[in-house]
Amino acid sequence: MYQEVSHFVSLLQSIMLEVSSDDISHQFFIKIKVESKMEPYASYVNYAITIETDNPSFTFEHSTTRRRYSEFRILYSMLVKQFPNIKIPALPPKSPFKKSFDLEFVEQRRAALEEFLAKLLSKKLYLSSKAFHLFLQSSCPMSEVKDIVDGKTTYVDPNWPGITEQRFLPLKDETNALVSHPENDCLSEEPVASCSTSLGSKRVSFCDQVTVAEIHIA
Repeated sequence: MYQEVSHFVSLLQSIMLEVSSDDISHQFFIKIKVESKMEPYASYVNYAITIETDNPSFTFEHSTTRRRYSEFRILYSMLVKQFPNIKIPALPPKSPFKKSFDLEFVEQRRAALEEFLAKLLSKKLYLSSKAFHLFLQSSCPMSEVKDIVDGKTTYVDPNWPGITEQRFLPLKDETNALVSHPENDCLSEEPVASCSTSLGSKRVSFCDQVTVAEIHIA
């Protein structure tokens, strides 16, 4: 298992995605790190997701958000719904409760979750997902993320402009085009807290404007 993860890391560190803006090339990077956090007396394991990037598709250049394994599963189901014709990278499977706090198991799951996120980040298509950005860079519980994505609630934060549907319309149009015609994708796919951060202040048109992204597991 560790050899496979190590091999994946070496492959991942060489991934380069081309992005261009007004004929000016720029190399963007995205660093992803997932750490397991076992709180005393807690009945579950938290995973701290740290993002460091200069990619303008992200609101924050540096962020850390904690998520549970169950929230990863909700994100996965939301991505399957958003991209029904695309094969979403696999999540590590569920486990019996008795193994949930086994240190070796926790480390294997942590590495697998880090690999899952790295694979998503290596595909521009997923960077158009409102759910994915909220999962990565906000403290919104997944029930609230679902409501925001479904338009059942409006994201409001006095410190940030917030997420509005207008901010995502260009991305939605491009995503629909990529899903309908994946051959045109520059990287087509292979056969309880309240919100405290916001998205939407920086955006790019992914296949037309973005040109080099480098994905690293920290």
